[in-house]
Amino acid sequence: LPTSLMNIIKNLQGIEYGSNSWINNVSHKSITGTVDSSLLKLLIPNSLSDKTGSVTIWLTDDDSLKRIQIKGILTETDNEDSTRTFDID
Repeated sequence: LPTSLMNIIKNLQGIEYGSNSWINNVSHKSITGTVDSSLLKLLIPNSLSDKTGSVTIWLTDDDSLKRIQIKGILTETDNEDSTRTFDID
């Protein structure tokens, strides 16, 4: 899983600063971007080929990964508002 998460982060396109959020009373900053669905297979096993997911990643002040959120039509049953959120402990 760590390798898969690193591949997602390394291959983000159109990276922008997201926003600050509080998660469990700790301040986190976020970055957003898009990634090819082929890199999401471990997290979303039934993801379709040639799709693009919108990804938001939340980091602590010491750059530890806390949460990753993936939005978009990535499977046959998804719609534009489909969202998956993974908390990283």
